Amino acid sequence: LTEDDWGVFISGFAPIFDKDGKVVAAVGIDLDANGYAQRLAEFKQAALVAGIVALFSSMVIGLAATLFQRRLFIHREEQRQSHEALEEVALNLDKINERLQISNKRFEQLFSMIPVPCFTFDLEGRVMEWNRDCERLIGLKAHEVVFKDFTETIVSDENKERFQAIMAQAVQGKSVMDFEWFDHGVQGNPFTVLVNVFPLVAPSGSVTGGIVACADITLHKGMQRQIEDQMKELQVAYRQVEQNKLDLEQINSALTKANNRLAHLANIDGLTELFNRFYTCSYLECEVLSTKGFEVPTSVMMVDIDHFKNLNDDYGHLKGDEVLKAVAKGLLAATRQTDVVVRYGGEEFLIVLPGTDKASGMVIAER
Repeated sequence: LTEDDWGVFISGFAPIFDKDGKVVAAVGIDLDANGYAQRLAEFKQAALVAGIVALFSSMVIGLAATLFQRRLFIHREEQRQSHEALEEVALNLDKINERLQISNKRFEQLFSMIPVPCFTFDLEGRVMEWNRDCERLIGLKAHEVVFKDFTETIVSDENKERFQAIMAQAVQGKSVMDFEWFDHGVQGNPFTVLVNVFPLVAPSGSVTGGIVACADITLHKGMQRQIEDQMKELQVAYRQVEQNKLDLEQINSALTKANNRLAHLANIDGLTELFNRFYTCSYLECEVLSTKGFEVPTSVMMVDIDHFKNLNDDYGHLKGDEVLKAVAKGLLAATRQTDVVVRYGGEEFLIVLPGTDKASGMVIAER
């Protein structure tokens, strides 16, 4: 502390060394003592304030540190609990995934073993599952159709529009039952199936696609077509039989007429249309047998035309035939319907009078 004409100062000095450590000079500094005191007082006040602030800050920091440490402990506990929860969730997820894989495997096995052709499709019409009976029916393996549009893969062009319409109905949640699908497999083998389409619905209720189940009726349809063909053949054969029956009936009718005509010709005289001698023999036998033992009389007359030979010689046989026919007509007119008039031969006639005694027969003979 120095005082001179300039005022009171606080002075300080320090040596200056060279590179060898020798003192080569000195440096000094003077500070105004009054200003220094004021500044020192201000510094002390500031230091007090700073100490108070530092103390408060340390208290705040300590409290904050305590709170932070507590919060950190809580956070770590929550983190531990969350980690344990995550581990439990992960474990449950693993179990769920394992069960899901088992379920998927079981579904695939069951789906594959369904004894009818079945496949599923998503909303875009892509095949998602394809069972063994589909492989047999269509001739395509699962890896050849899965994730491909089934209307482009397994359906022929002529059936594509129908299946697209059916797929659209399934996507809308509607089922399609028992429509007949006739097509050909990749090897060209024809098949006929009854198709049923059902929508696949998620737990949320939204449609995720559809499942197609086919009942193979190829053999049935083949048998049905065979039966239809046989029925057509049977119908043709039946019509032929009916025609043959009709022809046979016509032939039988003609034959009956011919037989009747033959019997007529065998029993009837062709010129006079009276019964002939052949018929008379059979008739008389029957008449005798029928009246035997009943004392029923029967009369028989013999009639001839006098000088008939001279008639034929003078006028010819044609004129003689006219006379024979005229006499026959006269005899029929003079007898009863129950009487039998016979041309016995040449110009001779015979008349059988059943149920007629001699006296009555003489009356008819005179007539």
